Amino acid sequence: MHDARVVLQGHHVRRLEGVVDFVDAHLDAELSLERMATLAAISPFHFHRLFHQWAPLWDRFMSAVRALGLVGRPLMFMGLDDPGIVGPARCRTDACVQLPAVAGTFAGCPPPLLHKRIPARWVATLDYDGPAEDIAEGWRVMLDQWLPQAAFSLAIGPFFERYDPAQGAPGGRNVRCRLGMPVEPRSG
Repeated sequence: MHDARVVLQGHHVRRLEGVVDFVDAHLDAELSLERMATLAAISPFHFHRLFHQWAPLWDRFMSAVRALGLVGRPLMFMGLDDPGIVGPARCRTDACVQLPAVAGTFAGCPPPLLHKRIPARWVATLDYDGPAEDIAEGWRVMLDQWLPQAAFSLAIGPFFERYDPAQGAPGGRNVRCRLGMPVEPRSG
């Protein structure tokens, strides 16, 4: 019987990493399936299949983290959508693990995981410690209370939750994490 699963080869991973890097740098650009497939030099049909195979479900992600010996490294969830626009149920999130530096350089990320480089930028942060179901309140504090009076405005880029395993992991009833949102100094 023919196995219809798509296998992520190293060259596929490198192409998908290039697309992820492009999206991170061009969040305000046209990001259609056709454009992403063209950037990866893969047909839209094949790109869609590869990308969905790669899309990390939490169990697969944590399985890979364990297999790569990265347990204990900080974890990040990066929001790619605004829940006020697409609705909370349709928000996309990247699950990330912070890789160790090797002699001051990027350690690399073996397949099937993709790497995501976070560019240097201004980030407003808030340490959150409380019930997981109330984490939205932390975001409201940042967006509705801090941001209007700050010398900063929102910038293009992902919002994130950073979890330090020494202080607890995501998924519990109570969480400790650092919320972060991209900002830039207000002009004028």
